[in-house]
Amino acid sequence: MSQNDRDLLLRVKLMIPERIWRLATKPAAWVLKKLPETWKYQIGLKSRANRYPYKAVRTDDVVFQIGAPSDLLFVGRSRAGYFAHLVSGTGKLVVMEPDPINCQELEAFAKRCGIEDRVIVVPKGGWHEETVLSFYQSREHPASAVMSDLNGATPEQMERRGYTEIKVPVTTVDSIMKEYSLPTPRLISITTNGAEQNILLGMKDLLKNGPDFISLAIDDSGYREEMAEIGYEFQADDDRGFTFRRAV
Repeated sequence: MSQNDRDLLLRVKLMIPERIWRLATKPAAWVLKKLPETWKYQIGLKSRANRYPYKAVRTDDVVFQIGAPSDLLFVGRSRAGYFAHLVSGTGKLVVMEPDPINCQELEAFAKRCGIEDRVIVVPKGGWHEETVLSFYQSREHPASAVMSDLNGATPEQMERRGYTEIKVPVTTVDSIMKEYSLPTPRLISITTNGAEQNILLGMKDLLKNGPDFISLAIDDSGYREEMAEIGYEFQADDDRGFTFRRAV
């Protein structure tokens, strides 16, 4: 049975223009950055305990998070931050993130929290093949990074908005599974501003046996038809988009 696990924050965000959202939330983000990480993530874990995709994670699971911007990490809204706290024992969090600064911040976060042994940071983005792609990046808003080919604005427009174009390495989830000799993940979360379906194409081997859950960032289609074709049924609206469960 499907459910709606979206919090009030996301529901409001979806109702207003992105520019207004950023202006409205800037003071709150400044305050949240100043709070101790232990407070933010302990409180956040309690509020997420019964919501997807977090409720799907068990302590000994392997979890993939593809996309881990540092601005969300600092304000206590990072999926990577929560997944890293949820796994333990033989569990591992594998993070694929092409931005080297975001990778460094996540590794430093895990070390400060004493959980670095359960986090594998892969300094590459997710894609359907091994290659190098162009991204538009904003240091002020790391979570808004987007691939050049998926962006409708011109280079001049992006430059005026404060974005620079960078080259980043990308690879497939299947390749990372083999490289690190990982067991089938329980959950794969993909939050990459439009690259979700291309990343799924790089999971053909993995999809033969799992994972149990896939969470995808919000878009206009909702992915339901595409996910049904690869054997997944809609489970819940979540705090980034949609969670799907492998059909029995």
